[in-house]
Amino acid sequence: TENISGDSREKEFLESREKLSQNKRILERYQQQIQELNRPTKFIDSVNNFSDSDEIYIRNAGLILLWPFLKRFLLKIGLVQENLFINITSAERAATLLQYIVDNSIEIPEYILPLNKILCGIDLLEPIDTNLEITKQEITECEYLLSAVIQNWSILKNTSIEGFRKAFLQRKGILKIRDGSYLLQVERETYDILLDRIPWSIKVVKLPWMNNILYVEWNTV
Repeated sequence: TENISGDSREKEFLESREKLSQNKRILERYQQQIQELNRPTKFIDSVNNFSDSDEIYIRNAGLILLWPFLKRFLLKIGLVQENLFINITSAERAATLLQYIVDNSIEIPEYILPLNKILCGIDLLEPIDTNLEITKQEITECEYLLSAVIQNWSILKNTSIEGFRKAFLQRKGILKIRDGSYLLQVERETYDILLDRIPWSIKVVKLPWMNNILYVEWNTV
């Protein structure tokens, strides 16, 4: 039984690594095409640069659970002003901080951040700087955000921050394009029955600075 379990975990790890490599190849291919066109701008619509057959695999799909809290969070740490990021550097910092919220990580490869970019209104094809020296204030606000989510989702009120991260934020998903908008499909887990008690909608995500609506289908992967 242990051998079977070990083989299964190894297979899952290899499949996951291959999917992440596929993400990297897709993004590199499109980045190269855009560079050839000498595109000078940032904060533009990248949906039309992808085909409906493209799939981008991610491991932080649960980030969308936080979306109603993100505007206040980003205002408090000074990255957003009047419903817009102050500049592209602020948006890049926000995208990287969102990954810290997910897994407490500060060494972050860019290719794992497609969803982070979408939530921060950054073109998926735009390279960003992920070298992050997180401040004490940012750490405090990240922890406060997670605590606020848990307390507002009352059925989880006794859940630890780390437990919440592992159970809901560190979730596999697939990003696609459907009818000119982004679609996120999130893998199912047995404890997702708790989503029936979440007091905010997660089916449609649209923040003021986002270029496109993000539709969400939970429990479909």
